[in-house]
Amino acid sequence: MQPFPAPVALPPLQTSRTFQVQSDTSTRVRAQTVSNSITTTLRQTYYGRSPAGSTALLVEQLGFAQTDQSPLAVLLADLNPVNNQLLFEVGTYGDLLAIRNLEQVREQWLGLKPQIMHTYGSTPEGEAFIQGFEQQLASPTLLDSFRNKGGYGILFPGLFSPVGPAEAVRAGYSERLMVGFFGSIDLPLRLHTEVVTSNSVPSEYQLRVTGELDAARFDEPGLQGLVKQAMDMLNFRVTHSLNCKEEYTLDENGWLTAARQELTFTIENFYHQHIQHELKLA
Repeated sequence: MQPFPAPVALPPLQTSRTFQVQSDTSTRVRAQTVSNSITTTLRQTYYGRSPAGSTALLVEQLGFAQTDQSPLAVLLADLNPVNNQLLFEVGTYGDLLAIRNLEQVREQWLGLKPQIMHTYGSTPEGEAFIQGFEQQLASPTLLDSFRNKGGYGILFPGLFSPVGPAEAVRAGYSERLMVGFFGSIDLPLRLHTEVVTSNSVPSEYQLRVTGELDAARFDEPGLQGLVKQAMDMLNFRVTHSLNCKEEYTLDENGWLTAARQELTFTIENFYHQHIQHELKLA
């Protein structure tokens, strides 16, 4: 991978911070439950602003550990070198706009592919997973997969500028779309963000976020059909619920210092998913 240019100075702010993200997931389908706990160390470095006002940020994955040691989970971990250096372009409130070094990411994959195919490509499951991964790298929906993916989703929730200023906060109501949340069904959220002063550190402030399902944008018929087909019961009653809470702590310059995201989605008598991410300075 080609070296990046030196970060642009941004006095009086520091240009780089390192975070540890703890991600815990649990998914139950009928009587079967799959859980995983992932600890990731990420370094975020400021790379300057464009004339249009967008920001370039390099995110490097410095460490990765997980509890799930199933074959596909281990394969996914071995694919980490492909995207352990991502140069993102983000908007005023931290919305992910583009991956600037996408060609370098794809070159990284081409270099790693022979080893991955040799180790995992001999089984139908492994071969299918690798093909899906390769297709995703060329897909226009690639950026969507990072918007709600563990450490990237908590670093860039689209609610504040990752490098300040402190006033660059999307307070009040906003929207978020979690693409492909349940199979082919997207999960549209309506968020409300409240800005409050930190009780423990007066110079810090917190964003307290609550989310609800945006029924107007949700594909209810699609979900109903998908669940009934999976249950093989056309008269199965599909009742679902969602709980979404988030909290972000920002310093006096608007830089993230701590965060927590929690999302639970339940389909009664069929499906339950709980996702929790916690971020702290490393």
